[in-house]
Amino acid sequence: MKAQLIFNLDDPDDRDSHQMAVKARDMTIALSEIRMRMFRPSRKHGFNDEYLNQINDANPELFAKLETMFNEICEEYDVMEYT
Repeated sequence: MKAQLIFNLDDPDDRDSHQMAVKARDMTIALSEIRMRMFRPSRKHGFNDEYLNQINDANPELFAKLETMFNEICEEYDVMEYT
């Protein structure tokens, strides 16, 4: 099975769509890194940043709430399985 995406690179809107398609893998990796660097440490081993550890200690529900919101957005846009 093959798929082709065809863009008219003379059209500014198509050029933007082409860039988004080309960068989709990088965006997916970035979302995964956000999850691993911003949310996982609050539940597991702590942050490498003392300020973030202080915030997490003072407000333990904050990162859990942000992670829930992040997950809801990923689910809303149907990208959850890729992050």
